[in-house]
Amino acid sequence: MRLYHFTHAHYALQNIEHRRLKIAEINDLNDPFDLRAPKLNDSMARRRWDQWRDQMSANFGMLCFSPSWRNAVMWSHYADRHRGICLGFDVSDEIAEKVTYSVERPPISLDREPTESDLKPMLFLKGPDWSYEAEYRIWTRLEDRDPDQNLYFLPFNESLALREVIVGPVCDVTRLQLEPLLSGMKPTVSLVKARLAFRSFEVVTQKLGLS
Repeated sequence: MRLYHFTHAHYALQNIEHRRLKIAEINDLNDPFDLRAPKLNDSMARRRWDQWRDQMSANFGMLCFSPSWRNAVMWSHYADRHRGICLGFDVSDEIAEKVTYSVERPPISLDREPTESDLKPMLFLKGPDWSYEAEYRIWTRLEDRDPDQNLYFLPFNESLALREVIVGPVCDVTRLQLEPLLSGMKPTVSLVKARLAFRSFEVVTQKLGLS
């Protein structure tokens, strides 16, 4: 499936050059309720859950995507207020799952050790305020921290294949900057210049193309 990752222009150019995407670490996520979805009624259960969350934070991170690049709010929040770039990937259905948005926080029993079937839904559950993102997630193990940037990255591969580069409506990145970075990448990556629509509140394709 085709999924989209919004980011600042500077990071997008680095991602393309090095053929990789930054993995978001749990403690750096925007939503403080991430991995705190269960309704836990006593302090002991909450402490146990926080211990599990800390273990997850030390070992796993995520990559976040949207099914569309046309949402103006996503450009504002995640792509430097339309000055950034959106990267479109063909992503394997086997590694990305859709986030569920719920008003209710589900209960979970911690009287026993939670199983994978207990925990997995919590990895893809958020509150309703975030539903505009229509998010898809890839969870991945944290390995081989980049020593220069002190960050983790997931390399592009057959399950995460770059197919589109959408340059934001007020982004000044040019075709001349992008084409050398994309050289040799197969299949060919499409370059798109975005603009604000004239008859709707969407972000759409600039028919004149990227100069």
